[in-house]
Amino acid sequence: LQKLLGVINWLRPFLGLDNVMLRPLFELLKGESFLTSPRSLTSAATQALQQVENAIAERQAHRVVKELSIQLYVFTVQMHPIGSIAQCNEAWKDPFHFL
Repeated sequence: LQKLLGVINWLRPFLGLDNVMLRPLFELLKGESFLTSPRSLTSAATQALQQVENAIAERQAHRVVKELSIQLYVFTVQMHPIGSIAQCNEAWKDPFHFL
């Protein structure tokens, strides 16, 4: 659970998710600190996981198109710089393809 939430938290800015949406998932970390402690998904946590799944399905990584230049984007999210490489083509449904 800790590893999964760590990955989700790392992807959060790219997926357009905020901490309020993910709060039910992070609430699952409360309680026993042992890694083998049993956890049960609440309905709110299940809904939050569904939102994460939908966001991942909408924003997927893509392969490099050799004919297009590769661009570096640097974002500052809550005072933390995040870098991403992408290609842009106005003809695509989603003009930015993150690599």
